[in-house]
Amino acid sequence: MKKFLYFTFLVFILTLHNFSQTALPENDFQVWNETQFLIPLKKSDDKKTGQVSLIFYGLLRGAKYRNGLFDERIGVGLEFKVNSFLTITPSYIYRAGQPSEEKKEYESR
Repeated sequence: MKKFLYFTFLVFILTLHNFSQTALPENDFQVWNETQFLIPLKKSDDKKTGQVSLIFYGLLRGAKYRNGLFDERIGVGLEFKVNSFLTITPSYIYRAGQPSEEKKEYESR
């Protein structure tokens, strides 16, 4: 019985911080828009699929309670179709985010 009480007390102490967090808004409207443009550069012999293609990436994320965009991404990549089962796509993506009004994040992937 003593072990059970110690365990219950430990769980209570470890989860106490969860109750002190600020509550998120109950309703939030978020919009995610991801777009990719693919431009074939070199066609294969059968002319059905592109063997080498150029890809442009773009992503915008916004929410109603934040009053605007808070995640933007832009990038470019090359797609090499080796065969019908293997495609290699090296790419570069730049990301700018704002998780809160005081903090800004910039990242290169």
